[in-house]
Amino acid sequence: MGTQFVVQIENHPGALARFAHALAERGVNIVHCAAGGAGTVGYAIVETEDDDSARAVLRSIGLPFVEGHSITVELEDRPGALAEATERLAAAGIGIRGLLIVGRRDGVVHVAITTDDEVGAKELLNPTLVPA
Repeated sequence: MGTQFVVQIENHPGALARFAHALAERGVNIVHCAAGGAGTVGYAIVETEDDDSARAVLRSIGLPFVEGHSITVELEDRPGALAEATERLAAAGIGIRGLLIVGRRDGVVHVAITTDDEVGAKELLNPTLVPA
């Protein structure tokens, strides 16, 4: 997995379209994306094929963002597995910047997580190398 960008956008019709269009105009392909919002605040979590260009686009359109290198972990595909993994991070004082479920197969869920402590998260969650 590559760099994960967690982008703050306004929560109104067209805000995500504006962001996605800005990336497209610069030829930046989105590999993974999730988005949502509550009240006036929205967000997008994206991984692209070109981190430098994505970063430049975000800066040029003035959207606040944080970024980090994501690790991919395999979780058992069952209720509570994500809760257990995120509780382990919380207990260690590790904050989650972004989290994307990027696949599932044969009882396993592949989750890309970006934290404020990549080394600590790797030690706690034992990431696996999963083809992108």
